[in-house]
Order: sequence, then structure tokens, then C-alpha cells
Amino acid sequence: MFQLDQTAFKNSGHRQDAQNKLRSTDLLVMRSQLIPDASPFLGLALSAEKLPQTLEALQTLSDWRLEKLLNEFGYAASWAICSTLSEHYGKEGNAKVWPLVEGLLGRDLKIQEDRVAIFKAFIRTCRKLGLTSDGFERKVQAFQIHAGVSRSQLHHLENPRLVVIFRFGFDDNSQFVI
Repeated sequence: MFQLDQTAFKNSGHRQDAQNKLRSTDLLVMRSQLIPDASPFLGLALSAEKLPQTLEALQTLSDWRLEKLLNEFGYAASWAICSTLSEHYGKEGNAKVWPLVEGLLGRDLKIQEDRVAIFKAFIRTCRKLGLTSDGFERKVQAFQIHAGVSRSQLHHLENPRLVVIFRFGFDDNSQFVI
């Protein structure tokens, strides 16, 4: 009996740690957008180094109702979706978004309502932060825009001319067509 109580206590502490990490990430994402030169892309709000601890925290709370998780930690969850896509989208030829979101949240999203809830929470977060959030034909496009070019796709930008254009824009004499 004592062993069960001790295990429950440890689980409770671990869950509280997860909530604290997500609260902290929520605050960091929100603050990152308050500075004058903030990125217009949610995926760049924080360093990808924060992703593993956010992933662990989201998975620790994977038994929470999805709506509760998204309402309490919307900034953290939305940023983590973008960061996950930035880090993992397109690896090994995988061009699917929802399996990555499922892995992040530690749950299956088999019913359409779950995907809609995630999309609505993401759009709500973007609007609160003043970021682009409307005009997407498919829900996953909103995530992808804010994730940017994924690491596995960066090799497509290796052409030095493309790198210069993406970094500095077109010059007046440019006849380059993308």
C-alpha cells in the first residue's frame, strides 16, 4: 500500500513539473512576441532546444482532455507544433503533419474534431499574438507557414543564389524567377 501511495505522489510531482514547464514555455512564447523585432513566425519564437522538455511535458499530460490542454497551454502547444514540424517534417520522405502532432501530444487524433480543436487553438494563439492566421485552404498549412523550412528540406536552399535572395531579397537587376 505504501508503495502505491509513493508512486502516486511521484506521478503527481511529475505532472506538476510538466505543468510548470508548460506554463513557463507559454510565458516565454508570449513574451517573445512582445519585442519590437519579433519574428512573424511562431516556430521561431523560441530556440528548438526547448522542444524536448516541452515534448516531455505535453506527453506527461497526454491523458488530459485535449481542450483543457490547449486552453491552459495554447502558446506552448502551438509553438511546439511548429518547432516539431521544423525539426522533423520531411524526414525519411515523410510529408505528413498529423502523425508528428500526434507524437508531440502523445495521443491518437483519429476523430476529426480533435484536429479541428488543435487547429482552432493554433489560430486563436496566432491571433492573440498578432501573427498571420487566416486564408489557409488546409489546416496544416497554418502550421507549416509558422514552422518555416524544415531542417530536412534545407538542402534545397543550398544554391548560393537562393540563399542570398531568401536572406536579402531581390536586387533591382535580378532576373531570377522562383
